[in-house]
Amino acid sequence: MKKIDFKEGTLNFWIPEGKINYGDNKFFGIFYHSTEEGKLKIIKDKDNGLKVYYLFEGNRALLNTEAHDLDDDDRHMITLTWSLPEKKIKLYIDAELKDEKDIEVSPF
Repeated sequence: MKKIDFKEGTLNFWIPEGKINYGDNKFFGIFYHSTEEGKLKIIKDKDNGLKVYYLFEGNRALLNTEAHDLDDDDRHMITLTWSLPEKKIKLYIDAELKDEKDIEVSPF
């Protein structure tokens, strides 16, 4: 995997059909990347939501959207975009915007 630019970037991938049970009330780790500079994590939590955690040099954001209505028998495209200069992070599922947050910028 190439190094992730935590200041600005896009992550895009498919979750294959049958890989995740979106309504089983169980935790499932989808993506995790960590360096000394930052962390990016995507999970399906026990409440059947998709959560994104972004942390970079004290700047942070948490995105959350429901996942229980996703069909387990279909593949789903996950797209995450972030921009520290614009202070925005966005989560798309199957090209539909599901959550958007301001990145909380550290004053240091």
